[in-house]
Amino acid sequence: MTTIRQTAQQGFTLVEAMVVIVLAGVVTIGILGFYLNSQATWIDGSSQALTQREATLLIESIAERTHEAAQILVLPTTPPSGNQMVQLMDKDGNPLSEFTWEASDSLVYLSQVNSAGVMGEPSPITTSVVESFQLTFDTSPLLLHLTRLQLRSSDGARITMSSMFAPHNAP
Repeated sequence: MTTIRQTAQQGFTLVEAMVVIVLAGVVTIGILGFYLNSQATWIDGSSQALTQREATLLIESIAERTHEAAQILVLPTTPPSGNQMVQLMDKDGNPLSEFTWEASDSLVYLSQVNSAGVMGEPSPITTSVVESFQLTFDTSPLLLHLTRLQLRSSDGARITMSSMFAPHNAP
């Protein structure tokens, strides 16, 4: 009598192939989700770092110009507009530079005296939105207080700083 021998089956069935495709799709979607989440986190962190750098730049700019000054005049915030200005002057009372916060566009501007002794056009120091810019001045000792500087980054995070500056050329 002859026996029929079954040969080993080779290849995949359609069900096996579908299971592999579905599992590969789930893994791919998981990796894509992780990548997109990482990308969003990186963008948020970069935006906040840029805004913090702009706040530091503004503080350094105020410090540098305050150190050159002998006199400081802080004009208080005017209720309807909300603008604030600080004017830095030499020992004779001549203006050296001005920092102005315009509430209408939420930017801080710097105006400097040029070589001809004329106050130049104001130019914005930062591109980030400045939500709060509050300055006060103490006469004893002579200190300019930046009591609150608050910037908002493009992702909505708020960066808040404060500092104090002393004029080095005060009489």
